[in-house]
Amino acid sequence: MVRDEKLWHLARRLRSNGHSLVQISKKTGIPVSTLSYRFKKRRESGIDEGPIRIIHALEFTPEETVISLSPYDFEKNRVSNELYTTGVDLYEIRHGIIHHTRLPETPCYVFTWNGRGLRKQSFSVSELTQRMFHGTDYPQIAEVIEHNPEWNYLIVLKHRFDLFLKQYARLLRREFVTEFDYSLIKNSIAEMFSDMPRLFVGREGITEESESPTDLLLYMHNNSLTPEKTLKRYINKAKEIRKKIEKLDDEVLRLP
Repeated sequence: MVRDEKLWHLARRLRSNGHSLVQISKKTGIPVSTLSYRFKKRRESGIDEGPIRIIHALEFTPEETVISLSPYDFEKNRVSNELYTTGVDLYEIRHGIIHHTRLPETPCYVFTWNGRGLRKQSFSVSELTQRMFHGTDYPQIAEVIEHNPEWNYLIVLKHRFDLFLKQYARLLRREFVTEFDYSLIKNSIAEMFSDMPRLFVGREGITEESESPTDLLLYMHNNSLTPEKTLKRYINKAKEIRKKIEKLDDEVLRLP
């Protein structure tokens, strides 16, 4: 028996992504024999534990009863790893009924700076709501959807935070910003989520220099990040920069 259900969920996700039992055992610490037994029991119950397979369809006009679910409920109730997609719509054929879901457009979270100090900063949802995820992305994002009903509200535009920190430094100095200040800010920015995938979003959509939205979603999920947690860490970093610059200013004033 697998006592830690979180490990078992991880084992299921790894299995659906094509990992072998030996590979899953190494990543989770669950014995191969236990994994084999659990997966066998699930197969006997009619649950497919193979990788998620997406079948493309030009159109889908079922005669059976169609039940439309949110992506979260769709994944929670999914028993088959063979899904059909017509783009952003996904279908799972069940016994006499069909489960359907549609991947929604995704709001991009950006930082709103009003120039009145750290206490007045706030998060807002950008008006640049984008179509980021399609049926072909489902095998990669299913694990996020399964564990987070708010999965579609995790996208943060990191480069907007970088711009904020630069603007913040200018406000600290008001009249001038030294080369040392810029170096301090640049290094501080580099410390913040250095491996976070970047998205550059404009009114025409995601630009060519952007990294994968799927990779960013997985990054936020795997690091237990939310927009609010990300914002808090950036505010703390901005306060840290302010203290360092003010300390340097005091040291300069004390020079003979």
